[in-house]
This record gives sequence, structure tokens and C-alpha cells, in this order.
Amino acid sequence: MLIRLFALFSGTLPSSLGTGMTSLSLLTLHFNQLNGTVPYGLGGISYLLEIELNDNGFTGTLPADLANCTDLEVIRMDSNQFTGRSWMLNG
Repeated sequence: MLIRLFALFSGTLPSSLGTGMTSLSLLTLHFNQLNGTVPYGLGGISYLLEIELNDNGFTGTLPADLANCTDLEVIRMDSNQFTGRSWMLNG
């Protein structure tokens, strides 16, 4: 299963995003006008291979539970307004 939205959607992501989506492998929401924080819970998506949230207006910190997505091959989060040190920088 995959979700792709490129049509200048705006607003925030629902806090339930990822709930019940255990077979989701690709989440592409780049080049929209999304804002707010990335919801905690995306780390529960067992088969997530790619997540692309770049070129939006997301703020806050990345949810630490994304570290549970051990099969992630592509993470694109650039061109947002994230703050703090990312868990992704820990080697």
C-alpha cells in the first residue's frame, strides 16, 4: 500500500495517521503546504520503506518512534522547520 499526495494540500496531518496501516510501504507527502507536527505513531508501520515529507512547513521534532521502522531505506524531511536534535543523527 502507498499514499502519495502532491497537489498542494494544506493543513495538519491527523494524529491517527499510521494507525491500522501496517502494510503501508511508501508515504509521500512532499511538495505540499502541510504544517504542524509529524504525528507520533508512524513508527508502528511495520513495512514502511520510504517516507518523504520534504518541502512542507512541518515544525517541532521528529517522532522518536520512527526509529522503530527498521526497514526504512529513504527518509526525506528537508525544507521544513524542524527543531531540536534529530534521533536520526545518532550513529
